[in-house]
Amino acid sequence: MPTVGEFGGLFGKPGLRRRFALLLGWLALIGVGGGTTLWAYHIWTKSAYQPAVGDVFSLATLVITFLAAAVALLAYQVSTGLPDLILAIMFYGEDPHSYEMCYKTSAKRWVELSNWFNAENDYSTPELEKDDDGWRKIAYIWIDNKSKYPARNPAVVIRFGDVNKPTLGLCKSWKTRDDLPWKDTSLTTSGVVVVATQWDGEYPIHGLSSRRLPDLPLVTLYSTDPGRPAKFHIDLLADGYRKTEEITMNFKVESAPDTDAL
Repeated sequence: MPTVGEFGGLFGKPGLRRRFALLLGWLALIGVGGGTTLWAYHIWTKSAYQPAVGDVFSLATLVITFLAAAVALLAYQVSTGLPDLILAIMFYGEDPHSYEMCYKTSAKRWVELSNWFNAENDYSTPELEKDDDGWRKIAYIWIDNKSKYPARNPAVVIRFGDVNKPTLGLCKSWKTRDDLPWKDTSLTTSGVVVVATQWDGEYPIHGLSSRRLPDLPLVTLYSTDPGRPAKFHIDLLADGYRKTEEITMNFKVESAPDTDAL
C-alpha cells in the first residue's frame, strides 16, 4: 500500500493532479445534476402539490449554474492538457528515432580534441585544424507533438555528463561565438568543456505539429573512452511537462592510411 510520501509524490505530477481535479469536477457536476433532476421530478409528480413561481426560478437557477460549471470544466480540460513530445535526432543519413548516433573522425583530430579537452584553462587550449568532414557531425533535431495540446514555453536541454569529472563533452573556448541559438548552461571549472547546452523556443509547439530545432554542431565532441558507446540525455521541457530521452553515441576513430605500404 502506498505511503503518505508516495501519495504526495504521485499528486506532485501535473498530469495526475489534472486528472484528479477533472474527476472530482465531473463527479460533483454529475451529483448536482442528478440531485436537481430528482428534486424536480419529485416536485412535478406530486399530485397534491402545485409548483410555485419560486420553485421554477430555483430550478432555472440550478440549471444555468450546472451549464456554466460544465462549460468552465470543459474549458479547463481543453486548456490544461499536456503535450506528448517525441524527439528526433540524427547525423546525416541516420535513423532519427533510433536514438543511436555514430561519430566518425580521424585519429589526428582525436588527439587534438584530447589536448583541448584536458586543457587546464581557456588560455592553454590548442588550435584545431579545420575539419573538412565537420558537416557530418552536425546534429539535426526536431520535436513532434503527438498530442492535441500545445507545448508552451518549450525548451530542450542536452546533458553530456558530470561537471566534476566529465567523460563526454564539447570542447569550447571562450573566444568562440556566443550568439548561437544553443546556449551553454554548464561547463567544467576550466571553462573548456561544455557538459550541458540548452535551446529555448520563443513560440509554443502546437498540437499535432512539428518544430525543427536549430542545428547543433558536435564537431568538437570528445569522449575519454571512444571504444565504448557513450550515453547522454536530452530533456524535453514545456509548461508542466518534462520528458527525458537517453541517446547512445558510438565513436569511430579512423587512422590515416599507411602510405609507406602503397
